[in-house]
Amino acid sequence: MPITNQQVAGHAFLRQLYADPYFPDHVVDKGRAILLRLCERVESEQPTDLVALYALTEAATEEFNLLEAEFEAAGSEIETVAREEIAEDSPKSACGSWRRLWPFWERLPPHGGCSGSLPPPTHCGLRPR
Repeated sequence: MPITNQQVAGHAFLRQLYADPYFPDHVVDKGRAILLRLCERVESEQPTDLVALYALTEAATEEFNLLEAEFEAAGSEIETVAREEIAEDSPKSACGSWRRLWPFWERLPPHGGCSGSLPPPTHCGLRPR
């Protein structure tokens, strides 16, 4: 299913990774595809609560965890800059559901990962090291 949310469809996912030659474009393309698939799933499945949204983001997280080996094989890695860029783009991937679920997010306390402003477990995009 193609993305219908024009703001998301036009978003330049992982822009910072594409701008840095340390991250090979052919592998970053696969990360971008993960985020686009997440957005497509959110649009098509329209999760109505955090449990359903977490299920979708967990699947994307696992895909990023598997992609880490491809970054390493290309002489790169998913390190702090990449993790932060993925985390920055992951909320955008949730399309319209993010706004619909915002009251749930606001009720959750900050946690120790990423900026601390969004709830765990998977908004950071990757498992902790």
